[in-house]
Amino acid sequence: MTALFNYFLVRASNKMTYEITRDLRTELFNQYQILPLSYIDSHTHGDMMSRMIADIDQISDGLLQGFTNLFGGIATILGTIGFMLYVNVKLALIVIVLTPLFSHCRNTYCEIYIQVLPGTIIYSWRNE
Repeated sequence: MTALFNYFLVRASNKMTYEITRDLRTELFNQYQILPLSYIDSHTHGDMMSRMIADIDQISDGLLQGFTNLFGGIATILGTIGFMLYVNVKLALIVIVLTPLFSHCRNTYCEIYIQVLPGTIIYSWRNE
C-alpha cells in the first residue's frame, strides 16, 4: 500500500513540476526573444543561456522537493488522524481540537515573552 501511494505521490509531483517548469521556460524564452539588440550585444549569448538554464533547473529542483514534502506531510497527518480515529474516536477528537489551540497559545506566549524580555535565549531562537 505504501509503495503504491509513494508511486502516485512521485508521479504527481513530477508531473506538476514538469508542467510548471515547461511554462516558465516558455515564458522566459519568449522574453528572451524580445530583448533589445543592444542588451544581447552587450552580453555573451552563452552566459545568458547558461544563466537561464541554471535558474530554471534550480526552480525545478526546489519545486520537486517542495511538492514531495508537502504531499508526504499531508499524507502523514491524514494517516495519523485516521489511525487515531480508528483506535479511539473521543481521544482523537480531543487531540484534533486542542492541537491548533495549543499551537496558537504557544505562539502568542512566545511573542509576548519576546516583547517583554528582548535579548533572551528564546528571542535569539525565534529570530533565527
